[in-house]
Amino acid sequence: MKTRQYLILSLMFFGELLIVLGFLHFSLFTPGRIVTLNIVVTSVIYLAYMLNLLWPGYNFSDRPQKTFAGLGIHGYAILLYSIAAIALMISMNGIVAQSFSTQLIMHAVLIFLLGLAIFFSLTAADKAAAVYQQESAQKAPLEDARRLADSIGEKSQRSSLPPPAKDRLAKIGADLRYVSPASTANASLLEDQLLGTLQQLDAILSLPAPDEQKVNELIVDFESLYRQRKQVYSY
Repeated sequence: MKTRQYLILSLMFFGELLIVLGFLHFSLFTPGRIVTLNIVVTSVIYLAYMLNLLWPGYNFSDRPQKTFAGLGIHGYAILLYSIAAIALMISMNGIVAQSFSTQLIMHAVLIFLLGLAIFFSLTAADKAAAVYQQESAQKAPLEDARRLADSIGEKSQRSSLPPPAKDRLAKIGADLRYVSPASTANASLLEDQLLGTLQQLDAILSLPAPDEQKVNELIVDFESLYRQRKQVYSY
């Protein structure tokens, strides 16, 4: 365990001890059951914030969580619960005194609502992660094609191909930048065919003397597939 975590745990223990001692000292004329309830409620509020320091619940290196989906709900839920619970303790212990059973029910309702809010925050975070993973899966073939197209462009400049062929090969990488990800079966099929054509081009350009005729044929195939793929969108 890291030093920071040890320090937070020590502070948590010390803070909890202060809460218990404070209520016991300043609640001499309050019924014991209500004092215990107040200690429990205050401890829940205190631990909700301290546990966020120990386990923040988010990871900045995790790309899906950079959207902070669910994090806002979680934070607002704890803040609203804290305000409501403290307000209830003050009002039911001083302004309008209530019985122990009434206070217990009210605080139980607040705990229930807090639990619901945390559940929805976790659901929102999971949904954001699922959407991110789906988008990443859609982008992956295109990203692979773009990287391969960049490699083809570099290899073509070092090859013995005539300038017109080099220009057409360089244009491949520029064209792919304008293709939008899509989740349709037709898009996936065309992307696989595009990737296969680019792999063939890359293999030919890796040879000491690329076959110009074969290169031109593959460029024509790519351009045809590119025009078809550019017309496919996700609706």
